[in-house]
Amino acid sequence: MNLLFLSSLEKTTEEGHITNAQVSISEQQGVWYAIWSELNEEGEPTQETWYEGLHWQELLAVFREQVFAKQCEGFKPLVDMGVRELAIVDVRNLPPEDALLQRAACR
Repeated sequence: MNLLFLSSLEKTTEEGHITNAQVSISEQQGVWYAIWSELNEEGEPTQETWYEGLHWQELLAVFREQVFAKQCEGFKPLVDMGVRELAIVDVRNLPPEDALLQRAACR
């Protein structure tokens, strides 16, 4: 599995405890995954697969929607990075001349 993006979030419960979570985007053999991982109240890890499929744009739409829902639940990113900044990571979103330069730089 190729990890493309990982972000840690946390929220403070009403009792003052901190709940930690991570959201990741990865790819394996052309299939994209968006996964939410969190420790439940008993300290056991839980995982939700938000997206598993072939379409980058669908993955981003689901990712944005689900991250927004988690933020509404009180989760805050440890490092604040806008979701639209993820588009920079994807060479397919760059103008053709920039994409060629980035591909050349990665070799």
